[in-house]
Amino acid sequence: MMMAEQKHKKKSRLKRTLILLIITAVAVSGCASRQIANYPAVYDSPEAALKAVATDIGSGAITATAKIEIIAEGKRYPLKAALMIKRPDSLRLESIPMIGPPDFFISLAAGEMRIFMPSRGSFYKGAATPHNISKFLHIYVSATELVSLLLGLPPDNETGERKLSGRQDENLYRVDQQTKDYGKLSLWIDPSTNRIVRRALAKNGVKIYEAVFEKHLWAGGYYLPQHVAITGETTSALKITYTETQSIDAADTSFTLPVPAGMTPTFLD
Repeated sequence: MMMAEQKHKKKSRLKRTLILLIITAVAVSGCASRQIANYPAVYDSPEAALKAVATDIGSGAITATAKIEIIAEGKRYPLKAALMIKRPDSLRLESIPMIGPPDFFISLAAGEMRIFMPSRGSFYKGAATPHNISKFLHIYVSATELVSLLLGLPPDNETGERKLSGRQDENLYRVDQQTKDYGKLSLWIDPSTNRIVRRALAKNGVKIYEAVFEKHLWAGGYYLPQHVAITGETTSALKITYTETQSIDAADTSFTLPVPAGMTPTFLD
């Protein structure tokens, strides 16, 4: 009897000890989950961060096959296209239909926009303004803004005096650039790669757009994001996935769509 009683008491003490250990472990893990990670700043200044992400892609152009999805007014517009892009403001887009020849062409070059729709027998031309660009691509940005977004790089069209500030934003470093005319541009930089992974533009309290850049791959001179997603209060959603990217030499004149023989352009302006 005494042996059985001692054994029972020993089991009871062991059970209480296990329960106490479990309670302690849960309490410690709960405290750990509430701790805020402390990410040290990795750049001395916002100027140092911008210098780290500065990319010189020279005078070359980037070509790629792109799967594009535009979501506007609740409708989805998928498009596969061949792209040729060159800073600061040159773009050539040719659709790749499942059957038949290309039926949609766009060019942005030297401040001019041209659109050719062979199936409709239509050719348009006009200034490469945000208004005209939004008519066909559903995104209200300038040509220089669009090109830099497609390449995942800082814009080239900032003018005037700018005010810079920078701070650590969790595991990313955020740079804010404020200019009177352009608005507030924010860049989120991954310090482990010195690449921009997110970008946003706001003006007069309105978010013009926000862009996310993912899966960077080497594309002959710099790392090009293979996936670009753009959303905003004044623009439709635009998602782009690149394949077959490469860097080429391309003259500025190679971007402009020629007017087909016998066709009279319709002016956008």
